Amino acid sequence: MIRSRSAAAALFLAAALILAACAPTPPSVPPPPPPPVVTGPEAISERTLLTMAADLAFPPGGYNLTRAGRAKLDEIVPALQILQNAKVVVYGYTDDHPVGRALKAKGIVDNLDLSSKRGNEVVRYLLSKGVDPNIISAKGRGGTHPVASNDTRQGRAQNRRIEVLVETPIS
Repeated sequence: MIRSRSAAAALFLAAALILAACAPTPPSVPPPPPPPVVTGPEAISERTLLTMAADLAFPPGGYNLTRAGRAKLDEIVPALQILQNAKVVVYGYTDDHPVGRALKAKGIVDNLDLSSKRGNEVVRYLLSKGVDPNIISAKGRGGTHPVASNDTRQGRAQNRRIEVLVETPIS
């Protein structure tokens, strides 16, 4: 009887091994797709096309372009009209002195607001001259990024400015 149990167990084990060897392999799960390629920030080349004193471009305490400011901008219009694969950013800056009552009465809250309105005014003028609206924008920076000390009248005048920058990708 022990022999017949041993023979039955051996027979059962052999059958199990044969069935396991003959059984179809379950389909393998495909590997997940690779993660999307994440590119880092594109390298940008910046060049200043124009730096213009706000005292030339705008009346004191104002943000509407003067005749002299429009004439200076007219000099760069041809270069802006032929740009390809580039962005133009007009930055407006002020000194660090708070805006006065006259400007506050016009709704100008602070220097950031004034510099934004001046930058926007330059962009509107350049758009009226045919610059592509898809490549140009304005940014007001207020009294940040001074180029001179705000402790002197001359330094404050240097800080009140408009900069027109051209940004192009570096390939």
